[in-house]
Amino acid sequence: STNWALGALALAAVWTVAVVVAPMLLHAAESEGSAETCVVWVTDCTVYQDWQSQVLLYSLLHGPAARPTYRVTRLISGCNDTAQQQVVDLHTKVWGDAVTLVFTPGHIYNAELDDRYPPYNRPFSVEEWVSRGTGLSPTARVVFLDPDMLLLFPLRLPEHTPVEFSLYRGPLARAEVERHLQSLRPTGQRYPYLAKRWESAAIPPSVCAPHEGHCGLTVETMNNSYSVGPPWIATAADLQQTASLWNTMTPRIRGVYRQLIAEMYAYSLSFAAVEKPHVLFEHYMVSYPEAPPDEQGWDFVSEDDDPCDPDAPAPQRRPTFLHYCELYRADAWYFNKRQVPGEKLLQCDTPLLEAPPRDFLRNKRGLERDPHVTRAIRHAYVICAVVNGINRALRFVKERLCPDGFNAGQELVIPRPRTALDDALAEF
Repeated sequence: STNWALGALALAAVWTVAVVVAPMLLHAAESEGSAETCVVWVTDCTVYQDWQSQVLLYSLLHGPAARPTYRVTRLISGCNDTAQQQVVDLHTKVWGDAVTLVFTPGHIYNAELDDRYPPYNRPFSVEEWVSRGTGLSPTARVVFLDPDMLLLFPLRLPEHTPVEFSLYRGPLARAEVERHLQSLRPTGQRYPYLAKRWESAAIPPSVCAPHEGHCGLTVETMNNSYSVGPPWIATAADLQQTASLWNTMTPRIRGVYRQLIAEMYAYSLSFAAVEKPHVLFEHYMVSYPEAPPDEQGWDFVSEDDDPCDPDAPAPQRRPTFLHYCELYRADAWYFNKRQVPGEKLLQCDTPLLEAPPRDFLRNKRGLERDPHVTRAIRHAYVICAVVNGINRALRFVKERLCPDGFNAGQELVIPRPRTALDDALAEF
């Protein structure tokens, strides 16, 4: 069989200087009542973020929840010429003309701050994309994702989402929410920890210069209007106003706040600087099984929603995305995206991931409920959803990369690292 070794996609030492746009664009018929929509995410040129992108692409274009009435654009930073051609060849062979690839120079280091921060590439790549022209109309909706996301339920624009399919816990009356959505106000998933850390972050309004008068946000304002993360949803016109600000503010914030979420604060403040508050929802994403009852879209995971059982009926509603950015454990099952052997995942002789039995989640739901069991159910839900989602994507990709067939066995085990507890138990 033919092996497509993606190890050559390692982060290159020589960066491309020009932005190259591969001529691939999805022109699907838009659903009734929809508007022009572009789904976008930023990655580097490593295998680690490439396999996640292949899985995300499958979920958006061909997965159970796919309704591809949107354009799909992947921004990729830091490829050298050889790696760039390999990326183009892979996407052409698997996805045809369904994806636009935009290559940008690598940007993970700020010399003035002597600061290596990989998320610098996100606002930098977005500004590059916007400055060269996105090809979108001003009112087009841009949906920003992270690569480690899976589409669980058909993506709806907020202004066309029925009330029963949206989950809003903010201070506005529903009529006011609808009025803001019809005016195309930016929206997104509420990330409460941005507000919870806002006071201690002590980010001065001066990072927004010359718009510092709009950036002295209270914790309440941050929580209600700017505590936002992927999926971020804004218009193309919004991005024209904010992309440069986002890129400029990120190193300013890193200068006073060296935490991983600096570019998320920069995104929020770039919109605050131009007085564009968000309408924040909970239903766009689940990620954290330990989330309290008033956070994330866990209320939209029903008792009959069973990603462990491939024959289970499709649920009537779900959170829109699964963001598998945490560590997940349930009994002997474990998932951590960092432990996935990405360098061999797409090779034809590499098996699919080992998946939990189809009754795994059903058995957990049969237990008497307490907070511990609720968390265990959530962990089991994520493990089944992400493992089976990855396997569906791998089958699709390998059918196109492996003309002589591929290993379809579900035998690849995600290694679970040893903990201090494991070491202690080994002494007995």
